[in-house]
Amino acid sequence: MELTVRTLRGSALLDAVADDITLDSLKARLHEAFAASLNVPVPERQSVVFAGRRLEHGSVKAAGVGAGATLVVLETAPLLSAAPHASVPAPTASEIRSAIVEEARRRGIEDQLVHDTPSLPRAPLTAPHDLMDMDNQLMGLIEALEGRLGQLRNAGGSGAASGGSGGDAVADAATLTGAGATPAAPAATGLAEPEDLEQMITPPEPEAELLSQLTDMGFSNALARKALMLHRNRVPEAVEWVLVHAEDADAEEPVTQEQLRRIYGPARRRGGGAPVGGDGAGGDPPG
Repeated sequence: MELTVRTLRGSALLDAVADDITLDSLKARLHEAFAASLNVPVPERQSVVFAGRRLEHGSVKAAGVGAGATLVVLETAPLLSAAPHASVPAPTASEIRSAIVEEARRRGIEDQLVHDTPSLPRAPLTAPHDLMDMDNQLMGLIEALEGRLGQLRNAGGSGAASGGSGGDAVADAATLTGAGATPAAPAATGLAEPEDLEQMITPPEPEAELLSQLTDMGFSNALARKALMLHRNRVPEAVEWVLVHAEDADAEEPVTQEQLRRIYGPARRRGGGAPVGGDGAGGDPPG
């Protein structure tokens, strides 16, 4: 039988394939026939996909592969071997300090060293989620401060009209907003609207050509679209994600705002302007 072989480099036909060929034998033929033209890796590094499913073992006929079928051949990432256990102990803080002082003395800049002062231990930031938590806390403090400023401005306006103690409130507001600054007019609700509001992130739509490339591999449109959105239109990473998560219960569910914020960063609106941070300029997605 004849099979169509598709890779990220292009497509080709593989003819004279036995109906009862095993997957291991097929991988060997694929490498022999298309290693140069389509960059098909060695059998141990191949991942063969048919109708959106990865073929694991046995004969390809048992997996439903027949004449004229299209197989997708991808290269799997090599397994990283564990690093050998280090036999040399790590240097202590005092040893590091001594080495720094010695090097500074050799260069004649010892007097420029800043001597350490004891400080309380601080927990390291171990993941991007820690930074996001800090960002949320800072935004909460900013919003609380802006709300307090709005109350002071309102109190100043009502106090000036009644001849009460509004002058003190206005002075406090001026102190917080900067010397000589003019307090803003109170909002209609009596509280100042926060300038920074978290907005919905609208990611760019997947490119039609790339979406067609994944659906031609046998993946559903919803699955292919989600994979491309999660990986910024990078086909190799999108395909790897599909192969890992295709059987998940929520695999074809729309991308959530939480997932988008991990990819593009939090979207902020400053002073009533357009959302910031949701235009694809943020960090990379998780793997």
